[in-house]
Amino acid sequence: YLNRPCNYRALQALCDKFSKIVVDQVVKAPAILGAESYFKNKYKKSPCYINSATPDDEIKKIVQMRGWSDYFVEVRGSGQSKTENLKSIIEKNGYQPNEVLFFGDASSDYLAAMNCGVDFFGIVPNTNAPLLKIAPNIEWSENFGNLNK
Repeated sequence: YLNRPCNYRALQALCDKFSKIVVDQVVKAPAILGAESYFKNKYKKSPCYINSATPDDEIKKIVQMRGWSDYFVEVRGSGQSKTENLKSIIEKNGYQPNEVLFFGDASSDYLAAMNCGVDFFGIVPNTNAPLLKIAPNIEWSENFGNLNK
């Protein structure tokens, strides 16, 4: 991609640099409205988990750097698929699918929830969101602000 010679060590250095830039920018980005407040209040009443397509190390670092580690029992990234992560969380903790609610903004989130038989709630920016094109009848909100009520 760079049109220059690159050995494994140089490639790894570029990957590490890119990962640091991504993590730093995500940590600096504003959270979805109401998300921190929602999980700050919710984790005391119900166990919460993160199931992300972000690489494992990066998502764990992002959660830790934002100061959100206490809100989540476990943080899982792309070491496995979202469906595999969700199945594992359900089985490991003895949950019944009807006891689980999956929040997501992507078709992979929705499909993981459907594959595992759990309820799904979309967090999407507007009615033009790609997720609503594949699942137009889901419950959804633009942010977590309304869920805090």
